[in-house]
Amino acid sequence: MAIVVGHYLKSGQILESVQSAMRQLEKIIYANLHDTDKYKGIPIEQFLEEINDEKA
Repeated sequence: MAIVVGHYLKSGQILESVQSAMRQLEKIIYANLHDTDKYKGIPIEQFLEEINDEKA
């Protein structure tokens, strides 16, 4: 949700913001697909720089 809001604040376009957030989330999920401990969740802090660099 925070990714969507961040993009929306930059661009003012809700559809574009949701699409961009979903692309980023998909990348993060695929990057963690083979983690051995699935119950720990996704370490989002590893991807903060990539998320912040994404153009809105």
